[in-house]
Amino acid sequence: MGRTTLYLPAGLLVSLLMTLGSVGCTAIVDTDVGKGLGDTCSSDDDCQGAQCVDGLCAISCAAAADCPPPSVCTSASLCELPLKVGFIYVGVVEDEGWTLTHEEGRQVAVEQLPFLTTDFVSNVFLPDDALQAADDFVADGVNVVVANSFSLRGPMTTAAETHLNTKFLTCSGNVRTANHGTYFGRMEQAYHLAGYAAAHVTTTKRLGFVGSFITPEVVRHINAFTRGAHRMDSSIVVEVRWEGFWFDLDEPNGEGKFKETVLAEALLDGGADVIAHNMDNGRALAAVEQRKLDTGMDLYCLGNDNYDACDRGPTTCIGTSYWNWGPLYVNLFDQIHRNSWDPLQVINENIRSNPEQSIPNFSVNTSVGGNDLAISVSELLADLAKPGNEHKSFEVFGSESEYCSTGQREPNCIQSGEEITDDELITMCWFVKGVVEKADPADPQSNDIDAQVPQPECDTQQ
Repeated sequence: MGRTTLYLPAGLLVSLLMTLGSVGCTAIVDTDVGKGLGDTCSSDDDCQGAQCVDGLCAISCAAAADCPPPSVCTSASLCELPLKVGFIYVGVVEDEGWTLTHEEGRQVAVEQLPFLTTDFVSNVFLPDDALQAADDFVADGVNVVVANSFSLRGPMTTAAETHLNTKFLTCSGNVRTANHGTYFGRMEQAYHLAGYAAAHVTTTKRLGFVGSFITPEVVRHINAFTRGAHRMDSSIVVEVRWEGFWFDLDEPNGEGKFKETVLAEALLDGGADVIAHNMDNGRALAAVEQRKLDTGMDLYCLGNDNYDACDRGPTTCIGTSYWNWGPLYVNLFDQIHRNSWDPLQVINENIRSNPEQSIPNFSVNTSVGGNDLAISVSELLADLAKPGNEHKSFEVFGSESEYCSTGQREPNCIQSGEEITDDELITMCWFVKGVVEKADPADPQSNDIDAQVPQPECDTQQ
């Protein structure tokens, strides 16, 4: 949808012209017409009979009738051009997890941006359905379509090529064109903190990770988790088991269990005493909590996506990696509203010390992990967030000594002082040494072998 520049209502403009007419025709000819509603400005003088409010031309209003269409009278009592945004969610907002974090971010943006109106559709994970949802939003007149999943990047790319006057945003999509941008945060930093926390509580030196969709993003997070654990003890191993998607699409098995639960139980059976995951729900945590209740064993888990994810593991969850999309959505939509958004800009937010402003973050559940763990983690978080580490991976993937992959990287080893580039991070389809899998996945007691990232699944998602 194109941007509309609005000038003053006819009555106000006539009054202005009559005033100018009293000083002669020369004044009319020599006076530039000011900017219209929604145009950028630096002072009131830039605007045609309007005010310059927060860098945009606007006029005061008390009711909708005070505003020339299509501008609206916002909750800030200003006539502003509306920005209409449609969200396409891969999951459902009623569930915990990934989609809920975006819904919470959407709500924050609506609360803070008076000109913003939004709508969403949920449980859209098939490409054809996503493309239809985008077409429907455009037909409804939205200015921006947001898809909250990497797995929707294909249909959003197609939609952006079809609807050139509509802007598109895909989360973690790694696509940048004239009207299609992407956004994300360096969640590998939060997973690094999670691995560091897990290493503090494990007694078996064996951690488990339930992997979701086989993508470079997920592989990157598993590697960061392992590197975090190795900060404490390089002999720790991380066993990975894959679900294959962001959540189990099938019905529960004959025992009433979803695949996330089955995988977490298999990791526990193999000797892991701390389970992490990056699924779109908390089923892995519930499995650990139930196993502790049944056996009395000292078991722990780590939450994902949501700040309150540990609610699913009240006696086992030591902390959670979580998203805070509100500040990023506010910034993005404000830029689009001001015509200052650059779709070609790489948006990959670094972790910050202030949790209210940090897009990715990690929080220790002190009721389980304890205050000493919280202090240790906060010190490492401060190192990751310190000035100079923005857009760098060294604190997560760099090392003072050499470390190697499980064989899928070329060259195989990362040298002392070497920093992995962003280009390699977003195409990462190799595991660091220490990530293992079972020689016989059906037998949790079988030997460990170096884990290999499934191919071609990972490469096709770059």
